Formats: sequence, structure tokens, C-alpha cells
Amino acid sequence: MASKKERNRQERRDKERGYMESFLARLSKASTVAAATTVAKQGMPSVDAMGRLRHTNLIHVLSGIEATGARPPFRVLRDYPLAPTAATSGERMAYADLFKRLVQSGEISTEDADHATWILSPINRRPGDFI
Repeated sequence: MASKKERNRQERRDKERGYMESFLARLSKASTVAAATTVAKQGMPSVDAMGRLRHTNLIHVLSGIEATGARPPFRVLRDYPLAPTAATSGERMAYADLFKRLVQSGEISTEDADHATWILSPINRRPGDFI
């Protein structure tokens, strides 16, 4: 039989998993930088609250995109460490999918999306990264 402490840990993991699923589902509907920024900022939990890390990870990824003032309107910064260290593999895949949608909406080039998806690939994880 699990101890109360173990049950509490499991409840917390279950709640975090549920929050992650909900957050990634909202992100999957974003096809523009503005929509992804809204997902990142809307309903952001307070510091140290469950789910906050998901929002800050997305803000980190979006910080690697800058406006060009031309066509396409955004580009991925090549020297920016795009993959958040604490992002799970599921998050990294969702961010890579976001970059593919940004190409479809005409906001970034295919070349930028290819660069971003390569950086975000779980294959490119560093030792010590969270899973």
C-alpha cells in the first residue's frame, strides 16, 4: 500500500500531466506567433505554481523568433538556444509542430522551420536535460 506521501506525489504528477495535456492542446491550435504568445501568457500560473514551467518554456522558445519587417515577417535566431533545458520531449515536439504551422501561415521560412525542428528534435537532447 502506498504511503500518504507517495499518493500525494502521484496526485501532483497526475495534475501536472493533465495541465501539460491541456496546455499542449491549446498550443496545437496556434498557427501564428501572436496566437502562440497568447497561449504562453494567458492563464499563466503564479511563480512556483504547477504549470508555470510550461508557459515559461514556451516564452523561451518564442524569444528565439524576431520580427523582420519584411517577408516572411519573422525569422528564427540562429544563435539563440531555442530548446528550453527543462522542456519534456512532448513539449519539444509540440514546439517543432508550431514551427511547421508558422511556415503554413507564412510567418517564417521553411529554412527557419527546418532549423528550429532540428534544434528541438529529441535526438539533440543534452545529457542532464529533463525528459
